[in-house]
Amino acid sequence: MRSPNPLRAKVVVAEHQSQQQPKSSELNSPARRANRIRDRMGWPRGVLEGSGWGKPKGMHRCTYERLCDKHDTFEHAVNLSFIDRFGPILKKGGF
Repeated sequence: MRSPNPLRAKVVVAEHQSQQQPKSSELNSPARRANRIRDRMGWPRGVLEGSGWGKPKGMHRCTYERLCDKHDTFEHAVNLSFIDRFGPILKKGGF
């Protein structure tokens, strides 16, 4: 019986490591997804900038409205996350 090729074993390990994906929380965070939509619309990045920057020229109205709805959903999720994380601190400080 032949011994396994040690170089092949290293290649298999390297392939496995390269196939590992980042955490889904990092990949699909609402802020990141909202920024992706903002980039597509040509709006400034950051959910604190608001969403009333208008429809990009050449974009279909229904696509614009769909993306606005998605953006507003992600923006709301970011706001709730902020309140969950910092709300007790703000209440404690009397703000």
